[in-house]
Amino acid sequence: MMKTPENNIDVFIFSFGFKHGEPRTPSEADLIFDVRDLPNPYWEDALRPFSGEEEKIKKFFSTRPEVLHKLDELEGLILNHLQSPHVIEKSKKNQNYLYSIGIGCTGGKHRSVFAVSELAKRLTEKYPSVRFDHRDKNKW
Repeated sequence: MMKTPENNIDVFIFSFGFKHGEPRTPSEADLIFDVRDLPNPYWEDALRPFSGEEEKIKKFFSTRPEVLHKLDELEGLILNHLQSPHVIEKSKKNQNYLYSIGIGCTGGKHRSVFAVSELAKRLTEKYPSVRFDHRDKNKW
C-alpha cells in the first residue's frame, strides 16, 4: 500500500502493566487505553504462566464477546483519532511521523498483550507500517 497523507503515520502500539508504571505521555505514548475491565486469565491457575501471545490465552479471549467488543471499540477509537484533521496535518509536516499507543492491564502479560497483538493485525490494513512490542515482557 502506498503512503498517502491519510496513512503517512507510522503507528507503534505497545502493551504495558500499570503495576510497572504508566507511560509518561506524551513522551512515551500519544494515547493510552486501559483493558483491566476484561476477564483476567491470571486468576485461572492453568493459564497464569502463559502470555497473551500464546494460543491458550488467545483461545481464552477469542471466545468472550466482551473482549471482541472491546477490540472493536478500541480499533474504532484509534482509527478515528489517526484520521482526525489534527493528526493528519502533523503527519503531512513530518514525513516520519510516529504515533505511539499504549494499552495497559495490571501486569502487562495477558490482556494488554493479547489486545496489542490483535489490534496491530487490524490496523495494518490501513497503516502498513504498524509495529508493536510488549514493554514489560522481561517481567513475565
